[in-house]
Amino acid sequence: MKKVNSLATLNNGDPNRLHDAFRAIDQAGYDVTKDTAVGGFGDLINKLIALANQGSGSTAASVTATYGGTATTGDILNISIDGEAYTYTVADGTSVTTAITGMKTALNADADFAKRWTASNAAGELAITAKRKGVGYNGKAFSVTKTGTGTWVAGAAALAGGLLLDDILPIADVN
Repeated sequence: MKKVNSLATLNNGDPNRLHDAFRAIDQAGYDVTKDTAVGGFGDLINKLIALANQGSGSTAASVTATYGGTATTGDILNISIDGEAYTYTVADGTSVTTAITGMKTALNADADFAKRWTASNAAGELAITAKRKGVGYNGKAFSVTKTGTGTWVAGAAALAGGLLLDDILPIADVN
């Protein structure tokens, strides 16, 4: 039986090679009896899939919302993404860019939000990007509402732009 020295030479059509690959993984120190713990087999699989996706051209789904007009202290900006609602009260009404910077910072600091999404901003536009690459988050509902001055407009009613294979984060993140 030929020994597999790297996963790059793995031929999925040959069960003997697959068996050798699992043996090599075990010998490399990954505990094949664990499927969720760091250092376990599940952790290794997730790392391999993430690594493969990095070179595959996979992209993450995203969506934008634009805050325009005059930002006023006390304005309330709401977003709903995949059924989860997040609210931000404008603390500094000097500009829409400052307000969106504050919202981005608050969203990224929210533990529930940060599990699945990343917020970024530029000149009054808030961008929400899925942390997982691939098509899995395309079509997730997105909407915005506001109380106060100015305009708050969603760029789309759903996330889009995710391409190719779905990325897999640690198994413990089941959202």
